[in-house]
Amino acid sequence: MSSALRPETGLDLPPDRPPRVGIIGGGQLARMMAQAAVSLGVEVHVLAGSSDEGVPGVFASVTTGDPEDVAAIDAFADTVDVVTFDHENVSWEALDALVARGVIVHPGPETMRSADKALQREHLARAGLPLPPFEIVDPAVPTIDGVPVGRAVHRFVEAHGPKVIAKISRGGYDGRGVFALDGVDEVAGFVANWCEATRADGGASAPAGISSAGVRLVLEPALDLAAEVAVVTARRPGGEHTTYPVFETIQRNGMCNEVVVPARLDDSVVEEAGRVGAEVALAAAAVGVLAVELFITTDGTVLVNELAPRVHNSGHLSADACVTGQFEQHLRAVLDLPLGDISLRTPAAAMVNVVGAGESDPEVTEPRGRLAAGMAVDPAAKIHLYAKTPRPDRKIGHVTVCDGDVDRALARATAVARMLDGRSPDPK
Repeated sequence: MSSALRPETGLDLPPDRPPRVGIIGGGQLARMMAQAAVSLGVEVHVLAGSSDEGVPGVFASVTTGDPEDVAAIDAFADTVDVVTFDHENVSWEALDALVARGVIVHPGPETMRSADKALQREHLARAGLPLPPFEIVDPAVPTIDGVPVGRAVHRFVEAHGPKVIAKISRGGYDGRGVFALDGVDEVAGFVANWCEATRADGGASAPAGISSAGVRLVLEPALDLAAEVAVVTARRPGGEHTTYPVFETIQRNGMCNEVVVPARLDDSVVEEAGRVGAEVALAAAAVGVLAVELFITTDGTVLVNELAPRVHNSGHLSADACVTGQFEQHLRAVLDLPLGDISLRTPAAAMVNVVGAGESDPEVTEPRGRLAAGMAVDPAAKIHLYAKTPRPDRKIGHVTVCDGDVDRALARATAVARMLDGRSPDPK
């Protein structure tokens, strides 16, 4: 932790009212930040998209507005003391304009830009951080380092393939915008089709749910992985920072679906992951919570997968397993308040998502209708439901269990989550 501690807030706030935090985005992350704010006596105002669920109908101060609408963001910022985020899909132009006129924005526009996978790769490579091999394809540019795109793609696959992962630079989440490809012909065909379609319609052909604002592709080899972990950090403007224990994450269909702590890895690997994650956070210069997702290869190498400049699915269990959870910690950080203790309160903990199963019967897919049954499975489980409409493979809640043993905690949390969402108890 930095020694530059400041006992009081650095924000110039009126003494006769509580701090006002403005959150752009009205999903479950805003919901849980607002819940943490109640205990701190902090006011939360939310700019929610018209289709956002989680916050609307639960917290009173909700404004409907498009997070890409410069005018809506500008007007919203006038009602709060600091602006922060539920997600990364926000107009960079609007954030630049806010900072230019003196609005406090945490994390700042440059950190928010790091959520773009292409910009992120470029920035972290310049910082010398460990990354998988990668190639960035810009549909608007016919060459890569002077080599025609088609030839460059062939060269990359021959060197690092045959299996390649293509990622859209902006807008993807929970496995959306990520494509597993096999062989040089499939990769080259995908890239050519993507570039042609993007040039023809300005990105309108992007898959459903994917922003057309960032249409560059990042190509990476499919790695042989032993595990994936996340390093969740928090930083105040003055430099004070904290890093949570390394969380082991388990992916299902591209979604971070289960998280356990402590990570079930060798101590040396966990230590290296913590070191790399902290370096990434410093390179990103984030204020607030930042999550760094890391690959652990079968030979124990630690590589950066991606980062998220906000509270994150991988840190949800901190709210129940740590002295100070990520949602309270984020509020403390963006308000420039002293950061809280992030020590574990339990030897082990596990979080499992409640996920929409996709059945047509709402009584099967709506977890609030199964709440009593879920509670009866394990009275010690902590249930968090997001009040979101169940859809196939949509996160609609999570369950956390604290225990003396990691595997037992995971089994208990899984049993409750599956009772709530009606999915098969077998996660595979």
